[in-house]
Amino acid sequence: MKKIFITLFLLFYLSPATSGIDESTKDLDSVKKQIKDIDKEIKKNKDKKKSIDNELKQQEKKISKTRKEIHSINKKSKQNQKKLKQLNQDQKKLEQEISKKKIYLSALFLDIHKKGDSSYLKSIIDGDNPSDILRDQKLKSYFTNAQFELINQLQTDKKKLIDTKKIINKTIAKIDRQKKDKNKIKKQLESEKSNKKQLLVSVAKEIKNKEQAKKKLIEDEKKLKSIIDELVKKAVKEEEKEELRKKETKKTKSTEKVVPYKGGSFAKLKGKLTLPLKGKIRYKFGTKRKDTGVKWKGIFIEGKEGQDVKSVAHGKVAYADWLRGFGNLIIIDHGQGFMSLYGYNESVLLNVNDEVKEGDIIATVGNTGGLGINGLYFELRKNSKPFNPLGWTKK
Repeated sequence: MKKIFITLFLLFYLSPATSGIDESTKDLDSVKKQIKDIDKEIKKNKDKKKSIDNELKQQEKKISKTRKEIHSINKKSKQNQKKLKQLNQDQKKLEQEISKKKIYLSALFLDIHKKGDSSYLKSIIDGDNPSDILRDQKLKSYFTNAQFELINQLQTDKKKLIDTKKIINKTIAKIDRQKKDKNKIKKQLESEKSNKKQLLVSVAKEIKNKEQAKKKLIEDEKKLKSIIDELVKKAVKEEEKEELRKKETKKTKSTEKVVPYKGGSFAKLKGKLTLPLKGKIRYKFGTKRKDTGVKWKGIFIEGKEGQDVKSVAHGKVAYADWLRGFGNLIIIDHGQGFMSLYGYNESVLLNVNDEVKEGDIIATVGNTGGLGINGLYFELRKNSKPFNPLGWTKK
């Protein structure tokens, strides 16, 4: 192998293919640098998006608090309005009673006036019984005093009602001012929230544009890498013809070693599996995606961000990393060619070769798959061929 690499080094500088390799390598390095720069911009925009999301969260909390305060103010206002209504009714009744008493007293005084002087001395001269005269005088006095006391009491109650009404009216006016101020704050907060949402849409659009640009550059990178690979292969073949005609080269691939899972019998679990996440199944196996028209090879279960994702059966982690189109993805090998895939996760909690049991928490719900909805993408496969998970889960 050492001799091959030395030969390749000489080929890159001496053979006619060298200029093509050098040029393509420069282009590849340039593309990689552009991808790196775009990644930085995407990260910057995503950080900005996260900051705006946090601001929106605080904004919505403030709006909720303000709405609660407005609700409380409205409740107090209704209570005071009810009290004021009752006081108005009480005042009206008192005024009617005072009016009746006044009419009654007026009639009484008129009657006394018509009868003339009813003094104690005149009654004696007229020959009336002194005991009767005294009793009549006292009764008239008690009656008159009682009437006046009642009217005074009614007048006092009326004054109290008027004073209470004034206090309630002031309270209602104060509450109305508070309500007006709170509504003003609520309107301002909702306006700020609307602006934040617009900014969020703008940032999300910028991220999308950058990611599309990145996708194109990655495709360009693959194309350039393919060209370089072909040039290197060509150079190696030329050298093999001249100097290594009788020698064989062994090609090796540097890949992460994953130990296959050999335990268990997944095939016996048909109809017994529990879904990895409780939630509404929004997209089912075999239905077409609205964005691309490609059929879903698994199911999408809606969930809350950060919710636990659980393994459906015993097995070993075969893959745990981010993958385009699947977001943060974890794949579990259940043996006998069976595998389960869990995508769009907020975070993956295990590493390759970690053993898991049925019901173990392996990830948390997110929306890293680009669908824009929090949830889990779940697949089951046999020898890499996907099949309907719902046919294997409990009814």
